[in-house]
Amino acid sequence: MKKIIFIAFIAISASSCGKLTEGVVRNIDLPPHTPTLVGTLFADNSDSSLYAVISQTRGLLDSNASELLPDAIINLYKDNVLQHSWNTQDAQTGYYPLHLGDTLGSNEGAYTFEVLHPDFDAITAADQFPPRAIITEAILNKGAGQIFSLEADEIIVKLKDIAGIDQHYLFSCMVRFVDFAVAQDTSWKRVGLYSDDQRATQLGAGGDAILLSENGIDTDLQISLATSAFLGSSTQEEYEYRLRIKTLSDEGLNYYRSISSYQTAQNNPFSEPVVIYSNVEGGYGIFALSRTVETIVP
Repeated sequence: MKKIIFIAFIAISASSCGKLTEGVVRNIDLPPHTPTLVGTLFADNSDSSLYAVISQTRGLLDSNASELLPDAIINLYKDNVLQHSWNTQDAQTGYYPLHLGDTLGSNEGAYTFEVLHPDFDAITAADQFPPRAIITEAILNKGAGQIFSLEADEIIVKLKDIAGIDQHYLFSCMVRFVDFAVAQDTSWKRVGLYSDDQRATQLGAGGDAILLSENGIDTDLQISLATSAFLGSSTQEEYEYRLRIKTLSDEGLNYYRSISSYQTAQNNPFSEPVVIYSNVEGGYGIFALSRTVETIVP
């Protein structure tokens, strides 16, 4: 009886393996893709030029990358009153630039981003400027930080809470030598930022920026940032940092968090698909407002 069962098992296994080697082919009809308009516009109070990016969605099996669309009209409203309208596309970048001649500013009110195109339905998105960051202290501790076990400069930043408002911050940094006679080059250079604070989110592989949110907790914030300037070494020359703190709206926070999740998932074949955050009605894209303050940290 045992021999019969064993022989039967071998026969079943051989039959199954044969089916696997022969393969099973099934035709699956994918539904047709209907292109949808995509619009992206980031605007900061310090911007003197705005750049809108207009494209369309592509189907799952489309081999071509999404192309930037010509013939679009971009409108920017404040409290339903038209503030700016432009339709000139840059021939090299494909973006739609608007040069304001002055900074955009950050007036109170509801802003609406609208894109019109002859081949698509109109799309819109709304946002408001967040309050600016209130820096109570920024301290430089040379050589007190650490990045990948290497000595680095540390910048400790303290921010004052605004009661009743959930604040979101994006930190970036630049450095320069201050003595031209010694350094020859005193121009500002971008440096990476790193933090081991559990509340912080790293953006970009090179430490492009640090994202930090109150996450609904009304309290003053303090964060320690390590800079990649002079990493693992020191210099006798005098230098200073320019710390830029951009406060984000909820829309901006959701977008940057989704970008961070997407970048993390790229290197993990077992991760769940990540959908990039969109606040555009009638299509896809992002419209987000921000407000920037800077401080010199000697």
